[in-house]
Amino acid sequence: MRGDPLPHEDNVVRYVGGSKLNDDGTVLSEAFNDRLISVNWLEFHSGSKDEQVARVRKVLRLKIGKTAVLAELGVKAIHNLNLDVLENPLEATSEWPAAPCHADIVYIPTNVRQQMLTFEKLADLVVATYPAYEEQH
Repeated sequence: MRGDPLPHEDNVVRYVGGSKLNDDGTVLSEAFNDRLISVNWLEFHSGSKDEQVARVRKVLRLKIGKTAVLAELGVKAIHNLNLDVLENPLEATSEWPAAPCHADIVYIPTNVRQQMLTFEKLADLVVATYPAYEEQH
């Protein structure tokens, strides 16, 4: 339900454009530079990790870059930074499908120096990345 915290044992993914990746594919802190960090909750969907990621790809509300990734982070690790991840499902529009798995990372510090440190710490929490662009078979 909108505003409810996600379970600590679950995971989220954040869309990261190719320009926000190092040459080695690691996620840069700039990928999290936002006052409200939009993510998608993997365990909202059943199935294997690959199936969960595939379902998230179908509800992304942006033009997907071919070099972009979905960066996975654990909710508990995010919470350990004194942040929270709250459900924020998105309704379907004439342009986009519903995104019931959408959530936001909230309580980003207002102090610019603390924000930058928080973004760096979030980038360090990325445990895996998946291609954001749906591969055609």
